[in-house]
Amino acid sequence: PKKKLFIYSIKDGVLTITDKNKTDLGFSTSTNLELYCPDKDFDSISINCTNGKIEGKGLHTKSIDVKSTSGDTNISGIFETMNLNNHNGDTKIFCNQMPKALTSTTTVGNVVLNLPQNDGFTLSFDSTVGNLKCDFALQQNGENHIYKNGSSKITADITNGDLTIHQIS
Repeated sequence: PKKKLFIYSIKDGVLTITDKNKTDLGFSTSTNLELYCPDKDFDSISINCTNGKIEGKGLHTKSIDVKSTSGDTNISGIFETMNLNNHNGDTKIFCNQMPKALTSTTTVGNVVLNLPQNDGFTLSFDSTVGNLKCDFALQQNGENHIYKNGSSKITADITNGDLTIHQIS
């Protein structure tokens, strides 16, 4: 093609990829990007997507930050900290080990967390229209829900949608 679909840059060890697939009228046509990363531990991963599905499998990073305007998000792997921000779309997270901190903010959409058996977490859940469903035996303490020692911190703020937490073995 005469036109580049994506442009990329690498600065200070950070890879940035920008979608350039637009018509002369400014409309975008559908594009898909598959990015394969080396099998290693990363200090941080940051993903920003305006419109489309985000899928990350088997990621290993100290911190992950995912922002999506519209589209579903599916992430799996090992993370110390995770920050998710999804305006419109469902979010599914599969953690192979318990993160120290996980924050999820969603305007419209359901959030499903798949967590391993762990030493405990404190959940702060706020929803205008939505319910909490959890496989772990939570104890209510004021506005927080605590499992075992409460050491990991989970914050979920969902305007319209449910939070479901599954226990995986």
